[in-house]
Formats: sequence, structure tokens, C-alpha cells
Amino acid sequence: MNGTVTGVPDGDGFLFLHTPGPGWQWPLKFRWMPKLKPSGAGEVIRMRMAAIDAPEMGKGGEEGQPFSIESRDWLRSQILGKTIHCQLLKREGQYGRMIVLPFLPPRFLPWWLTGNRGTNLPEESIRRGWAFVYESESGVFPHPQKREGYLALMREAQKAKVGMWKNGTSLETPGQYKKRTKQAVTPEISDDVVEASEEEKSWIQLKLKNIFGRR
Repeated sequence: MNGTVTGVPDGDGFLFLHTPGPGWQWPLKFRWMPKLKPSGAGEVIRMRMAAIDAPEMGKGGEEGQPFSIESRDWLRSQILGKTIHCQLLKREGQYGRMIVLPFLPPRFLPWWLTGNRGTNLPEESIRRGWAFVYESESGVFPHPQKREGYLALMREAQKAKVGMWKNGTSLETPGQYKKRTKQAVTPEISDDVVEASEEEKSWIQLKLKNIFGRR
């Protein structure tokens, strides 16, 4: 899926407006982004990046984890307002989010000319020291064998003391933080089958409008 990032609430998730088909990019641009509501409700998809877990933002009056804001701000600086490509890996039935492998496309040549999808954002987030590798063995990875590669990237970031590792490696993981604060641990995957919510139905309607080029 190709689309535009309309919001970044934390370091491992974002809001995504699907823009299928040609005409969204220069020099062949003839479609324009719709005017979104402040919340984006009904028009965007909630995406969660596969393989990683960023420091948790504060919720319900609870103070967030150290570096949660820095992690979110780094991701915002990379993708907010930009067109990215998302490879869909799983849908979270209970929470309505999509688990994706997102890529920030190359700046100059399109991927279909070079075969290069661009910057792998979960890998880059780990490399910059702004995310943990997802703890659970049941976490979604592009391929099961990729987990070791992601862990190796995290060890390199720790050794280089970049991002949240600048003061050492003894950091509380997001999973440990949720248990300590007695928050519900959000499963990364779910096999629940659910009907489309009103938000999803609205998104489908918007998608159909986009396909037919309606401004």
C-alpha cells in the first residue's frame, strides 16, 4: 500500500491515508489530499510497525518511559506528511490496526525502476537507537529468521551508545513498563475475525473516491 502519513502518536505507530493508483505525486499529480478532520477519524488507518517496540508514551496520568518523546519525534521527522510504502503483514482484529513493514521511498528514482523500496523504517529505528526489538517470540517479523538480524542491529546500537542507549543498556522495556504500571499489554497479533467498524467503512468509502480521482 502507498499512502501519506497524517499523524505519528508514538515511536512505533502512525496514521496512514491510503492513496492508491497514479496521480498523487509530481510530475503527474492530478489528485489532492482530502481535508482531514483534526482527529483523522474515519479517513485514516492506524498502522503499527512490525518487529519493534518503542518506549511507551504516558497514558492516563502515568508518566511515560524515558526517551518516548524523542523516539516519537524522530519518527515524525522521518515520515510525517510524506508518502511511504507499507507491506501489510498482519491485522490486529481486536484493535483494528495493521501491522506493517513500512519503507521511506528513495528520494529521486521510483522503486519500480531500481527495485529498491527505500529505507526500512523498523531497521532504521533500531539502528538509530529509538526502538527495542519486539520482545515476544510471537511478534510479527517480515520473516522468522529476521528476528536475529534485528537483535544484532540493536546490539550494535547499544555498543555505539546512540539514541536511548547513550547512558547504558539497563533500560526498562515497554513490556516491563506495562506490567509495572499495570497497563494492558497489547498483543501484536490476533487471529480474531471482526466486522469492519464505522471507521473502516468510512475509509473504504474514501478509498473508492480516491481510485476515481475525486478531489
